[in-house]
Amino acid sequence: MLACNKEKNSYNVYFYTNKKDEYTHLKLYINEKEKGDLPYFTTKLNFENDTLMPRALYLKMAPGNYPIIIKDQWGNVKLDGHIKVKRKSLVASSVIGELITTTKDHDAIVELNYN
Repeated sequence: MLACNKEKNSYNVYFYTNKKDEYTHLKLYINEKEKGDLPYFTTKLNFENDTLMPRALYLKMAPGNYPIIIKDQWGNVKLDGHIKVKRKSLVASSVIGELITTTKDHDAIVELNYN
């Protein structure tokens, strides 16, 4: 059975941060909706690291434009960015903080960094 085009063109996206602040608990918001806790890893995430990948915050993202925000437990915005998912690419940019993307086929790792 063939998947619909939207499903076929979706990306498997894995979010994390390598910025550690023992007092800060971070949440990821996409389109103003909370998507979950942002995990912290001391090691840079890559597609071959099968022990960390399942612990990243995973979302399936269809083609579209997505505002991305990270907030701490007090509601302070730590990162304000944007992800654009296209049929054959995923592009990220930010106004506050930094989004670093790595893609392979229709998989993407997004490292979210903030000040």
